[in-house]
Amino acid sequence: MTSLGRSALLVAALAAIAAHVCTASARRLAAAELSAADFRFDGPLGSPGTTIEKVGANHFRVTLGRAPKNPQWSNMLQFTIERHAKGNALRLDAGGDGLSSNELGLRQFGSWSYDMQNWRPIQAAKIDGAPALLFPEFTEDRVYFGGEVPMTYEQHEAMIHRWARHPHASSTVIGHSPEGRKIYRLTVTDPDSPYPAEKRWVHHVVNQHCYEYNAQWRIAGMIDWLLGDSGAECRKRHIAHFVVMINVDGPSHGFGRVNTEGFDMNRSYVHTGSDRQKQATEVYLVQKDMESIHAKTPLTTTWSMHTWNGERADLMVRWGKGIGGAEPLGGFAQFVKILSQNDAQSQFNPVQNLTTEPTPTHWCSGTHLQFGVTAFCCEGCGGMFTKEQNLHVGAVLMKTLDDCYTRVSP
Repeated sequence: MTSLGRSALLVAALAAIAAHVCTASARRLAAAELSAADFRFDGPLGSPGTTIEKVGANHFRVTLGRAPKNPQWSNMLQFTIERHAKGNALRLDAGGDGLSSNELGLRQFGSWSYDMQNWRPIQAAKIDGAPALLFPEFTEDRVYFGGEVPMTYEQHEAMIHRWARHPHASSTVIGHSPEGRKIYRLTVTDPDSPYPAEKRWVHHVVNQHCYEYNAQWRIAGMIDWLLGDSGAECRKRHIAHFVVMINVDGPSHGFGRVNTEGFDMNRSYVHTGSDRQKQATEVYLVQKDMESIHAKTPLTTTWSMHTWNGERADLMVRWGKGIGGAEPLGGFAQFVKILSQNDAQSQFNPVQNLTTEPTPTHWCSGTHLQFGVTAFCCEGCGGMFTKEQNLHVGAVLMKTLDDCYTRVSP
């Protein structure tokens, strides 16, 4: 090849490299600024009613919609970036008023993900005294954001179906939400147990507030432990009922405390008996179902699962009678001792024995008053940033229940 030919090839190669660099630069420039149209607030993790306005390059202000029939509360911030996220470092500021109490529609933290499976925690920062979310530069075009470690209704439903394939588990649709979504109860027990069903220890576990996803993962941890090899003996002596998600319309709406009807989901329990005229649809259905369970296999404990601030779980209990009035292994003091022994990761604060006047409309107090059972309210864990931490808390709780009762024959 002549020197002229080699020169021509070299020029062509350099031109190709230059064209590639220019194309890559153009792509980066095209993705350098997100627009308001790239955000979606009506997906599986949604917050309809939220508005967004552009402040500057990759800098937006969001104003959250208000909870149904409760304008004093905002919905919680959840969204999907549909496109153009790659290469951007996003900043979101709070707009409107009344948001200081929940820090941009968050509790202690939110999480973002590219695949809705692997979540990365993020906390609000203070800029000039106002809350803002500062995201790192994204490496994918689509991004999901939700509160705590999120769980969509669709993911919850898939887990119910997966658990129900176990020979010792079954799922029941106890009714439908105002928007038509199914409300599931998962029941775990060994059908071949030598102990009669009506004499086994019976537990009922439910999460009331939609946005408290960490509490829902805590329930999932109880189920995983119970369905594993470690829970085999427990399944013979116990019947455990789980309503992992009561506010099934909530994830797509960003609801915190309320359902679509505007009821606070932990303020509409009726301790004198379920009452459709006084209760949120979902609460009525779950309470009525629980009353039916109690009539056939008397309850031993009830659990109200929540999230509030703190790196540990806060466990409060209204101690009641066991089956036939018998307390397991010394009652409250022994429960506390066993929980402490099982809490190898120091995930629990000291347990509180509630002796204050019960509030009948609250789930914990209401079930204690109605059935006379030991009623637990499990809070905290708002500073547990991973799914695995919350699952482990649930496993410790279920193991502790097993240890408390397993040496006492039904």
